[in-house]
Amino acid sequence: MSTAGLAATAVALGEPAHRCPICRATEFIPFNGREMARCAQCKSVERNRLLWMIMQKRGVFRPGMRVLHMAPEQGLARRLVELCGDRYHACDLDPDRYRSRFMTVRALDLCTDLQKLPSRAFDLILHSHVMEHLPCSVESVLGELERVLAPGGHHFLSVPISGAHTREDLDESLTPEERRHRFGQEDHMRIFGSVDLVAMLRRVWGVEDPLIEPLSLLTPDELRLAAIPEAAWRGPGSHSVFHHQRPLRRPVRIAPNPVRPEPLPDPSPRKPKHGGPRLLLLMGMPRTGIPRLDRWLRPAAEALAQQGVHHWPQGQDVMEVIFGGFGTPERRAKGEAWLRRAEARPGGAPTPKAARATLDAWIESLGEGTGLLAADGLWSLQAPEVAALANHLAARRVRSTVLCWLRPPAEQIATMLEDRLLRGLSLQELGPGIERAFQPSYKRLDAWLTGFGKEAVTVRLAPEEPLEACRAMLSSFGISVPDMPVRPPPPAEPPPSLPAARALLALREGPGIGQATEALRARLRQVPGEPLVFPELVWRLLEPVLAREIGYLADRFGLSPESLRGDVTAMDDAAFLGWDAAAIRALLLAVDAEQPG
Repeated sequence: MSTAGLAATAVALGEPAHRCPICRATEFIPFNGREMARCAQCKSVERNRLLWMIMQKRGVFRPGMRVLHMAPEQGLARRLVELCGDRYHACDLDPDRYRSRFMTVRALDLCTDLQKLPSRAFDLILHSHVMEHLPCSVESVLGELERVLAPGGHHFLSVPISGAHTREDLDESLTPEERRHRFGQEDHMRIFGSVDLVAMLRRVWGVEDPLIEPLSLLTPDELRLAAIPEAAWRGPGSHSVFHHQRPLRRPVRIAPNPVRPEPLPDPSPRKPKHGGPRLLLLMGMPRTGIPRLDRWLRPAAEALAQQGVHHWPQGQDVMEVIFGGFGTPERRAKGEAWLRRAEARPGGAPTPKAARATLDAWIESLGEGTGLLAADGLWSLQAPEVAALANHLAARRVRSTVLCWLRPPAEQIATMLEDRLLRGLSLQELGPGIERAFQPSYKRLDAWLTGFGKEAVTVRLAPEEPLEACRAMLSSFGISVPDMPVRPPPPAEPPPSLPAARALLALREGPGIGQATEALRARLRQVPGEPLVFPELVWRLLEPVLAREIGYLADRFGLSPESLRGDVTAMDDAAFLGWDAAAIRALLLAVDAEQPG
């Protein structure tokens, strides 16, 4: 039913045909040649009423929110002043144009004054048919408005739209008549095109679909009652409302550093190309799935042996042997984990000579077959230890191949940050200087390249399906792994959350909370909440580190910069630091009360 038809029906029933959703008035008058366009009481036009209803439906309004309203329409302004009081800020290039007894309108030139406003200063930003007047870059202005919008805040806008592509001319010599002819009004610098506008908003806001379709929130009857013409029900158009809510988290893109790494020296001694056993060393950074891969290969030991492929012996800790035989005296003196485990068993840890003898006995058993050794602990070997292992294998005429799986640099640093924050890193340490504490050091791979030769080392990003990737890799060596049932991994622990991290910090630093037992710490690590994400400041400080590591991996190993770069998810700095201390204390007291006895 048309707006006129609805009006006739409503009058016949004794009800108002239309009602302004802003001021509740029922009389509408023509405006700029449009029938029923303007509320006779609050002066709102169609796009103002549509915006108000959309904001109501979206649940935007809350008392005390900070509002920046440009070119403040009287009806909207009055309601927002009632809601927000002195936290409502009306502004315009010409404040006298909007002078009113119920609000103060401040002068604001969007082209030059936005840079003076503090970041994250407003929870709601509104402007309707403003951007077409600006004699400067609209995209730059929208970028500045994004800066002053608080995390979780809303930005609503409308602009005149005609056609698909934006037409713009900032030439000051253009006459008012020419501007009226080209852009529809004598003071317009442009008229927006629907395709170009959406593309620009996607660039600035990072959202896929910034247009709000009225029928997605409002019924046809609600739209007719508010005298919204049917042409405005589906966009985009000049009445359309575009919206963005600034996320608490956002992607931070980090590009690789183009500086190429130094050339590697030739490996010494030269590796044998023919004869002797072949050794496949499967290694990776922590959390790349190497232990799971090792467990998957063991049930296939018999089938592999028939192909002349022998897995490292069951029940023998490979890293006790490797580290025991080639670990530096300094590291052995520190008591690395493998050494401590060995010392706890009867007979204690093997001497370096005994550990090397164990490795040699296994190598001799291979004949001219292939040995398969999987251990993520190989990643932790230091350069002298890698060199000692490489030289030992070369002296025994072992043809070694190293396959190393890596995590992308940002993902690796994020895990390091999570671990450290949950174990003892204070929030104050997440500032300048953090770049010296968190470095993934992929350059340690140079030791493997130098020791084993570049042709013997392959580096790949850890795949989502490591078992299938390993099967394909072994197939390239002529090794066939039969299909086997895969035991599902144990349930993953809940990801660390910001509440858990804050609670652990408060537990260590705050008095009167209770004893921080291991059981309580474990319970706190399971506190539900959004996964732990670090503020943008952290990633900006770490950007040189990450760029360097990405550049190293791309240049040294030919890995795709795109696959290495990706996006880092970052929380807004203020949102990260603004966690409510009272909520943390209540959480701690509640969890502390769960302790038995």
